[in-house]
Amino acid sequence: MTLPWFSGGLAIGLLLSVCAPLSGQCTADSPDSKRAAAELERIDRDNGRLVASQNADGLAALYAQDAVSAWPQFVVRGREAIRDLYRMILPPDNPHAAWIPETVTACGSIAVERGTTLWTWDSRQIPKAFRYLAYWRREKSGWRIESDNLTEVELGQVLDDFASQLPQAVQVQTQNQRTEMRLKATLARVAEPVIRDRALHWALEQHMNDYGIKDLGSLVSEFEQACGDAALRADIRARYDKEVAAIRNVNIRQYKSVGGVGLDAYLCLPADSAAGARRPAFVFFHGGSWTAGTPAWDLGSCQHYAAKGMVGVSIEYRLVLPHGGSAVQAMADAKSAIRWLRAHAAEFGVDPDRIVAAGFSVGTHLSAAAATIEGFEEPGEDLGISSRPNALVLWSACVDVAHDGYFRSLLRGQAEPAACSPPEHIRSGLPPTLIVQGSEDDMCPAENARRYCERMQAAGNRCEYHVFEKSGHFIFNGHGKEIMALSDSFLASLKYLP
Repeated sequence: MTLPWFSGGLAIGLLLSVCAPLSGQCTADSPDSKRAAAELERIDRDNGRLVASQNADGLAALYAQDAVSAWPQFVVRGREAIRDLYRMILPPDNPHAAWIPETVTACGSIAVERGTTLWTWDSRQIPKAFRYLAYWRREKSGWRIESDNLTEVELGQVLDDFASQLPQAVQVQTQNQRTEMRLKATLARVAEPVIRDRALHWALEQHMNDYGIKDLGSLVSEFEQACGDAALRADIRARYDKEVAAIRNVNIRQYKSVGGVGLDAYLCLPADSAAGARRPAFVFFHGGSWTAGTPAWDLGSCQHYAAKGMVGVSIEYRLVLPHGGSAVQAMADAKSAIRWLRAHAAEFGVDPDRIVAAGFSVGTHLSAAAATIEGFEEPGEDLGISSRPNALVLWSACVDVAHDGYFRSLLRGQAEPAACSPPEHIRSGLPPTLIVQGSEDDMCPAENARRYCERMQAAGNRCEYHVFEKSGHFIFNGHGKEIMALSDSFLASLKYLP
């Protein structure tokens, strides 16, 4: 185990359960015993807890003499003291090295007090301060959470660690599998009923917020059977039923199956659809940093254009999971979706030569990549059917990823960022494009979007760039009607709208 790095914050607490008696541990006339005795004189004793100071020598002496063994709980406070403690217990020649790492591994997470940063047994660190207090106690059944004040992010980290240690742990390939393993881990490792119920609730709540409700019914039923808190059960049921109602009138069709995972297209058809109609289509790719999102996020835009006579389609694509997947897969899925819609144009009354690819945030990368970048096609598909859209509508465009370290990490070594970056592939003959951006976008800088448009224009392509001053990444906050009006006007100029 490598030594974790600690970041800012208040007091840090590490509670270790110890069981040997105190008597006889500090009687030897040695430097360690004398230091231990001196340390025992100056430490705090509160409610049966031994609270060590930040004195590294005294702390070392306590451990060397097992002077902490009589106390039900041993608390170490202070970053330097914690760091020194790790240095003592982790070297293989240390007498405690055989059992301390084992207990840390068993609990999956070392507890910290309010305002500090969580670190886990494998030194992964969440780079943010969280407000919680979590103590762990070793019992015959293993370590368990004892506090009901865990944060959501901390819960996710702990449950993922627990899940990886389950005998039935599997290589997680889908969001549903990840949530299922979190539920199993909670039931197997969290003994305190209040904490267990909250962890179960959080796992379902987080899933619905980030990934929607696709194929989630069985997990919701399992939650309802396992959770003892009626209010939490009612909350999850209400959330689930609300999501079900939101997509009740949506035509959901699978456009692709890969690796046993089916991917769906959510179609919003015009109310006056007539046989033999050939309507333009508005195909939308949601945002979510390539790691979250659901087609339900943007049904509003698809319904907006269906009301105007277009076929609105919101696309599910593979997300990058902590245990696998890459942004390359999402790029292939975007191309597959457009190809599928073109192949089924007659079925849905779509004009195959008037397909708009649209997106928000990283969805704009997928749309622009489908329009500009050759390759990254799904093997086995009919390449005789084009996967290139006929027009682009990009809101809060994240199109330049050539030098993006975060995006590189999502590629998992399967491609170079420049090969996946639309600005690097601009040439003549590309689809007309509308970009709407916030001047203060700190996620997808407006300057990158502006340069993309200028390069498009220099290559002889049509590109319109509109910027909302003093607006950030989420430009629909306060500018929704204006953005839709700009998009409507652009599509009308292409004869896609009346």
